[in-house]
Amino acid sequence: MYEMEELVPIVAELSEKYTGYESTSITYEKANQLMEAVIYCIDEYLHGGPCNAGGCGVGGHSLLKEGMSAGNVMTAKEVTAKEAYRLGCQLVEAKVHAMKELYHALIRDFHSYGNIALKDTVNAVPEFLKWYDIRYAPQDTILTLDYPLLKEVGTGIDAVYEFVRCVSIEQRFLNKFPEAYVTQTLCSFSEEYEEMFENLCGILLGDVAGHILLKKQFDGDGIGEYERGRIRALLGMYSEDEAKALVRESVRRFIEEFYGNDGEMWQYLKGECDNIAVRLIHSL
Repeated sequence: MYEMEELVPIVAELSEKYTGYESTSITYEKANQLMEAVIYCIDEYLHGGPCNAGGCGVGGHSLLKEGMSAGNVMTAKEVTAKEAYRLGCQLVEAKVHAMKELYHALIRDFHSYGNIALKDTVNAVPEFLKWYDIRYAPQDTILTLDYPLLKEVGTGIDAVYEFVRCVSIEQRFLNKFPEAYVTQTLCSFSEEYEEMFENLCGILLGDVAGHILLKKQFDGDGIGEYERGRIRALLGMYSEDEAKALVRESVRRFIEEFYGNDGEMWQYLKGECDNIAVRLIHSL
């Protein structure tokens, strides 16, 4: 990371733009906000994850600008703090554009299955785009993102982009099944599933994993109490680590067969497989 003396001139220049070059005086709170903005953009350049490597492309749109391909992204030692900030700003702007494309694709075939938290959070994304301040507050998430994902997200555009991407994956998984089966499974989990703050995909994945382990046909019926007992007995034959591995491998093969080996889906769901195995083993 860069030293503070390298960041202060960037903040000073940004504050001049903020005041319209009419004053060099800003509040302590605003100075902190602008410093956070600078650090956020530099961090986006240095540690932006797969997007900095040319991933996260949507419809052929790469988040890296011309001349910034994965093969020639410079390290912190090769660029000044000001250049890293400039490149990070470009990445933030590109990620906003990519998120818009991803959101438009998501909303075309979006199903909330009656869950208010999912519906309201997805529908609030345009408000983020309306108020998001790329230059002076890129670190602000703005939305509360009340619908929980199966993974943690960051802040600012990173959080909202990742939220839209993960919900898109969940929709690909959920929409493969008849809506009646999805809502029945959710209702079995909670009769008030419309108002709950739980991840719908994780709930359905648990039921799907039960079907796979029992080699039960997907006939529209969920896993009942008797069948949960059979699953406990089956997984009880293994150690907990072995049971987790069994669930992971079963789900991986299922995704490979029924979702065209969707690697993005598997990367998102595989972490939940361990939680499902534990719940199945200890379910009452």
